[in-house]
Amino acid sequence: FRNTPISTVLNSDASNNAYSGILLRDVNSWSTMPPSALLGYGTVSVTSTDLPRGDYLPSNVVGGWNGRRTLITHNRIQGNGEGISISCSGYFNEEVRILNNTIQANGVGINVNDTSTSTVAGNNFIDNTVQVKASNIDIDFNTTDYGNYWSDYTGSGAYQVCDSIYDYHPLTEPNTISDAPDTTPPSVFILNESWMDDEWDPDGSDGINDVLRLTVRLEDDSSFYVNPQYEVGIVNLIYPALAELEDGGSPVCGYDIFPPEVYEQPNNVTIDFVTDFFAYWVPNYLNETTLQQAHADVYASDIYGHWSRNETEPPHITLVKYRSGSLYVEAAVFDQSNVAEVTLHYSTDGKNYQSVPMTYNEETETYEATVQNTDSGTLWFYISATDVYGSYSESPVYTVEVEEEAVVSVSVSASWNEAAEQLIITATAVCSVCGEVTSGSVRYEVYEMPDWIVLGGDMTYNASSARWEATADTTDLPLGDYSVVVYVTDASGHIGEGETGVTLWDTIGPVVSNVQITPNPTNVNPTLTAQATDYNHRSNIMMAEYFIDEIGDSGTGIGLSPVDEEFDETSESVTGTIDISGLDDGVHTVYVHARDESGNWGDFQSQTFTVDRTGPSLFDVQATPNLGKPGDHFTITVNVVDASGIQSVRAYIQCPDEVDRAVIDLYDDGGHNDGEAGDGVYGNTWDSSGADVGVYYVDIEAEDILGNTAELENAVSFTIEQGVETSTGTGTAYFEPESGSIEDLTAVDESTLPTEGKPEDVEFPHGLFSFTITGLTPGQTVTVTITLPSDVPVGTQYWKYHTPEGWYQIPMGDDDGDNVITIELTDGGLGDDDGEANGVIVDAGGPAIPSPTATPPPVGGVVTYPAELKALLTYCILALLSAALGILLLKKLYTQKAGIP
Repeated sequence: FRNTPISTVLNSDASNNAYSGILLRDVNSWSTMPPSALLGYGTVSVTSTDLPRGDYLPSNVVGGWNGRRTLITHNRIQGNGEGISISCSGYFNEEVRILNNTIQANGVGINVNDTSTSTVAGNNFIDNTVQVKASNIDIDFNTTDYGNYWSDYTGSGAYQVCDSIYDYHPLTEPNTISDAPDTTPPSVFILNESWMDDEWDPDGSDGINDVLRLTVRLEDDSSFYVNPQYEVGIVNLIYPALAELEDGGSPVCGYDIFPPEVYEQPNNVTIDFVTDFFAYWVPNYLNETTLQQAHADVYASDIYGHWSRNETEPPHITLVKYRSGSLYVEAAVFDQSNVAEVTLHYSTDGKNYQSVPMTYNEETETYEATVQNTDSGTLWFYISATDVYGSYSESPVYTVEVEEEAVVSVSVSASWNEAAEQLIITATAVCSVCGEVTSGSVRYEVYEMPDWIVLGGDMTYNASSARWEATADTTDLPLGDYSVVVYVTDASGHIGEGETGVTLWDTIGPVVSNVQITPNPTNVNPTLTAQATDYNHRSNIMMAEYFIDEIGDSGTGIGLSPVDEEFDETSESVTGTIDISGLDDGVHTVYVHARDESGNWGDFQSQTFTVDRTGPSLFDVQATPNLGKPGDHFTITVNVVDASGIQSVRAYIQCPDEVDRAVIDLYDDGGHNDGEAGDGVYGNTWDSSGADVGVYYVDIEAEDILGNTAELENAVSFTIEQGVETSTGTGTAYFEPESGSIEDLTAVDESTLPTEGKPEDVEFPHGLFSFTITGLTPGQTVTVTITLPSDVPVGTQYWKYHTPEGWYQIPMGDDDGDNVITIELTDGGLGDDDGEANGVIVDAGGPAIPSPTATPPPVGGVVTYPAELKALLTYCILALLSAALGILLLKKLYTQKAGIP
């Protein structure tokens, strides 16, 4: 509570502090000395720049050397280590009043030392471990008729507070204490101030008016009367000249004032006050004329400690700064109450003055004024000030030489590059004296409010654009309106400024990134996810939507939802489900964009996805070779195309149809006779070892990665027949009987057969073959299809050789010039070398190609026949003729019997 006339703790709660609820220390130190400017002495050096300030801006309270009242009242002080702690590091605390408080459940209710002329009364001391702890004190614990309530009081006689200290009027019941209703200080009016020759003067009436008399009225909401009664006011007498004495002296003296004993209204009292300070001391040092420099401060307090002030001292004026050109004057003006008006007076001849008001600058705490368009030459000026009570003062008269005024006109332009987060500031400046400003100091400042600078920096002159330029980073600035001010000082010291406005407003829509569709490809409704981020993180994301294949009007798309369920951040993860029920299979494009809370839609970010509900396409199925013998390797290939990707391809090899003989996986890896890896041709090779002869059918089944399947029934077929490598090395010849089975198929080298009776002018390009057909019914005729390694011409003959018959020719049924020929063999008949109808045909022969000049022998003709064969043929012919004759005779008999002519 330093430097206040009345210190008060009122209507407060101080609870549960580990040490003190209320701590007072050195409360008598109200002794601030006024600075020299306030007292009106000392030298002020005036220059054309800044004047010293420091001591020229004084404190708002001027105190005497004596301590003043400290009041603690109407408080609740509970549960602390110490309720109230009072100590002093120097002499004594004085005038401490602890009245009408509840002090309860503390370790120590009051711990006080080094304190005098104080009172503790009307308080409730309840259940403190130690009610009061004290040392070196002079304190009354009661007034004339009441003391305090003590919870441990037995109810008889005085209460011993601590050693040799008593409460002589302890209360038997707790005091009822509520918050004080009065929260405003009293009003102070100085009704009269006069100097008089008074009996206080030890020299009697000496004709010197050296005693100050005041008449003061105090008004308040509450009464000024209280028990115990304490002062209601303080008068400080201030005599500045006394401080200039060589022997020194205090220029300040304080007096207590009490309410009058007689009054009409207890809250409206008038007090007459007469000083004695000057009567005793001043005449010994100074003459009467200096007394008129003295003045009085009057402080008043109500019973709750609210204080206020009135005073008769006029304002004090200190010149801080002035500048020529246009006349600029800045002054510090201080008053004990409040300054009402400050005025600058100026003259061009030192006699006739004009006036302009000076305005208060809160930043510098000074008053300032500027006089524009003054003529060059000498100007005289002074400053006057008046406080709210009409007290008036003037500064000395100063002179200044005014030069021709240079006016610097500044034009400012500012624009915001939102994308780059940069404020672009340009300015041009022209001085009325020096011309275009291309050098000097130019600085910009950006204001969010008139006095709140948010950016600032120097500007650089660009000779190419003939402008001053600067770029400011706006990343940390909120959106809104700003003022840009450019301050210019040219090389000659002429100054000027210009201003413009600029608005930072979000106009760029959010950026969408990381658009993903899962699964992709898909045959179910996939999930769409994306990240929407405001371009410069200035606005929250408020909406996101998407279109499929064709972009529509913003706001009409399919909405996406925030992953965290609320659009409340500048970057949002969004998601949604794409309904593919109305989409065709194939590739589709999703376009995603978002809107921020400023209403800006961002650019679209696209992503493709594939709808695939159809199995793979299968075509160009091939089996190589399409004819082979048991043990050959057959390669199956198929072209497979799918929008999603292939999971598996299989070939089902069947014989007969729908009877699986083998299942093989087909690959597109370049390692399974499938061509180049990744070319879409799937293949693999089947080893037919152990396979039966017959026609084999191949079914192809494929599945894509989505589980869509496709199948080709009987996509291709191939044949396995009995085959043998020809003796001439031309390749493999295959033999397929329409009935029975081929066995013991071997190639016969033409050179191993006799040449006797061999047909002339024919060639056996594929050599000859020997085989047996088994599994026939006796006498059965069977057609054998022979597939040769290469084509044979029309007219090809089939020759057989058999011992002892020799060479003979049998007819061919298929002789059309390709590589397939057929022959007909009969068990026990033509072409059966064993000559027996036993269900087995034994054959040895081969295709022969006659030369163009050869005469073809009769089919079945023999060049030479053995006697046995001739006898057999004769027998057969006779048998046939006998049979024919018998048939004719039977027919004739039948027709005669039937009467048929």
